[in-house]
Amino acid sequence: MIKIQVGEQKTMFTVHRSLLCSTSAFFRAAINWPGFDGTIYLEYEDPADFEIFTHYVYFKTLYTQTRDNESTTPTSTTTTAAGIKISHDPEWTTLSSLYLLGDRLQSATFKNALITALIEKAAADTCLPVDQAQHIYANTVACAPLRRLIVDFHVFGFKGETLRRGSPAASPDLVDAPREFLGDVLEAFVSAGGELFAGKKKGLPWVEDVGGYHEFEGGVEGFAE
Repeated sequence: MIKIQVGEQKTMFTVHRSLLCSTSAFFRAAINWPGFDGTIYLEYEDPADFEIFTHYVYFKTLYTQTRDNESTTPTSTTTTAAGIKISHDPEWTTLSSLYLLGDRLQSATFKNALITALIEKAAADTCLPVDQAQHIYANTVACAPLRRLIVDFHVFGFKGETLRRGSPAASPDLVDAPREFLGDVLEAFVSAGGELFAGKKKGLPWVEDVGGYHEFEGGVEGFAE
């Protein structure tokens, strides 16, 4: 059993070694470090998020919970001229933050589960988020699948309507928008070409190919203690 101390509150978790190593390359490396003393310290992580991670380690399922500072934030939607619903649900931030936790812990399967959860939420709520790019781009590298998913939401879902200044559906991401985000959006528009606006591309890429946003780790799931 491995002890993990999380957050400023020093919340302690105890997790089976083999399950932890099979899910996270970070923990596998930490546990195999010669100076490992049986406890791993994650001072800057959120214990509530880590609890969701440990649940995934054991059951390979996700559950989310609203953070205290989000509990008073109302869930609302608006509809664009194109008929696309825009979501202002704080659960988008929760799911994105969990993905970033998975990124730091180098857990491809956990991140894949979060990507799937984001896509399933988009389908279930018939809404897309507009306020996640700044948070995601500040905490991921250029090749992160979550970046591509958020860009595709803006390009194929909103068709750029949320990125027009002065538009009633203008995205909060336009304020101090990361240059990388705007560059990726432009590249995606150029790649899609005129077919996107001519109605020839009717399918949404995240619906047609969920696995296209997934990552794969060689040897992690087959880890043997």
